[in-house]
Amino acid sequence: MGMFDVRSFLKNEKIKNGFHYPVSISLRGKSIAGYFINHHIAHAASCYYSSGFQDSAIITHDGFGNGFGYHSGLVLYGRDNNLYPLSPNHLSIGSLYKSVAIMLNLGGFGEGKLMGLAPYGKPHFFHQGFVENWFGVGRRFKNVNQLNLWKEYCRNTAKDMGYNMDFLGNKDKITDPINTDIAASTQKLFEECYLYAVNMTRSLLSRSGINTNNLCLTGGTALNCPSNSKIYNEGPFKNLFIEASCSDDGLAIGSALYLYHHIKGNKLSLKTNNTFISPYFGRTIKENEIVEALRIFESKIIYKKINDSAMQAAHDVFGNKVIAWYEGKSEIGPRSLGHRSLISNPTYKDNWKRVNKIKHREWWRPFAPSVLEEEADKWFENMPFPSPYMLFTGKVINPDKIPAITHVDNSSRIQTVNKSSGQYYQMIKEFYKLSKVPLVMNTSFNGPGEPIIETPKEALNFLLNTELDVLYIDGYKVQRRS
Repeated sequence: MGMFDVRSFLKNEKIKNGFHYPVSISLRGKSIAGYFINHHIAHAASCYYSSGFQDSAIITHDGFGNGFGYHSGLVLYGRDNNLYPLSPNHLSIGSLYKSVAIMLNLGGFGEGKLMGLAPYGKPHFFHQGFVENWFGVGRRFKNVNQLNLWKEYCRNTAKDMGYNMDFLGNKDKITDPINTDIAASTQKLFEECYLYAVNMTRSLLSRSGINTNNLCLTGGTALNCPSNSKIYNEGPFKNLFIEASCSDDGLAIGSALYLYHHIKGNKLSLKTNNTFISPYFGRTIKENEIVEALRIFESKIIYKKINDSAMQAAHDVFGNKVIAWYEGKSEIGPRSLGHRSLISNPTYKDNWKRVNKIKHREWWRPFAPSVLEEEADKWFENMPFPSPYMLFTGKVINPDKIPAITHVDNSSRIQTVNKSSGQYYQMIKEFYKLSKVPLVMNTSFNGPGEPIIETPKEALNFLLNTELDVLYIDGYKVQRRS
């Protein structure tokens, strides 16, 4: 990927415009003009046009590389309002990571669990020979099935090293070394492969006379926070941007942005003063919908409209209650960012276990903090600030003070919060006044295997069916009747 000059691609209209085509859509008897836009171009557009960069290298990745086409992702260059596809990346680490999660019995959507399990282990099975894309690994091992090859290698190496194989994939023994060390080794492989792709992208651009300090990462693999932080700390680009909806939930936005900027030619709005696009894309919840839901459940709940919900919630969290915070429009993407969140006091280590029990999650899964943007660098390091979308991990500076959000390797996945987050920011500021700690423990407001809660009715059902202490819902404080 880094061995050829792509300067001519920036002038080639067939390449520049070869990833979309016009269509006609029939809707209720009317014919509407539209465009069909490629999956990875939509990913790239969602990220680049949200970044505020005037130019940027772009890497998209999900799916599986097989040496043909660009199903697994692209390397692109963005300049002004144009996107230039340069090369397929042929990466396979997304599907490999998912395959290992299934192998360890973490579920079909267990990639997030695998990321949380990895710090419990050591990467004893890591092999530098697997660090490349589909072509490189296939050439090196004379075997193009990288997924099965890696899993087979881990199993055989574990047997040779004397691991107890009986607990492989056993949910009740998931923190046994056979599982945690495979997880840690796979996480390291993922990080090194992605960093390799980033370095090759820099080489490709430099060889072509393109110099940019900016990198956009997108696609489902960009949800891997430790990998993102490694790329930020060790990669060749000064600035790194990942959008909140980097997985497939951002494709619709990316398609619209691609049409608006690339096809229609509208100029970019550049980012200033570290401003980020708000992630709160959900529908507006009107007060009458909240009141209607409260009345449905009024035989089982006590509720009151209050004027100082941020202050009262902060006092409840300081008093070690677990609360649900429901505010305005919900966030886009898979991470809870303060509008549909379960909140607890990070200074009590037992809250790690307690909140996992409320959510019916595995006991070992870690939690993340929401921290005041202006205080973040005093509590965390080795990551970019601000970090409003919870897409990077940092090292915890004072782990003894905030044990509930400190993982076993002293890392934590951070969301920085400012005034753009609404009353959530004010609530954390009030908690800071009480506790001298400018952050709260934050996890998604949902049950096991469920999407993040959207409606008032769903929020009230959660309150009534769990050990949650208090629900704050747009100015209403709600508790169960005794």
